[in-house]
Amino acid sequence: MALSVQAALFFHARQIADQAAQEGVSIARSYEGTAIAGHDRATNFLTQVGGGTIEAHNVTASRTATTASVTITGSVVSVIPGVSLKLNQKATAPVERFVRVTP
Repeated sequence: MALSVQAALFFHARQIADQAAQEGVSIARSYEGTAIAGHDRATNFLTQVGGGTIEAHNVTASRTATTASVTITGSVVSVIPGVSLKLNQKATAPVERFVRVTP
């Protein structure tokens, strides 16, 4: 019974982390977006939605001239003593930018 609950918590936490990464990269990749804005958005999402499911989370965001990415790492709340499940979700997207087309 506890094993199935732990598995459900893991998959739920993974979905939350994936959505947080998607939310963050959506902001970071926007035309006037920044890595800091993406980091803040992902962190806020985790705080609001994943507070009781993901422990010790860490958000890393980066943005280059062409790509933005947000990575979420953390630990899933354990209901089985001694079990420690880690998660690592990453979202990457191209940066919105103006490209001049010459005829």
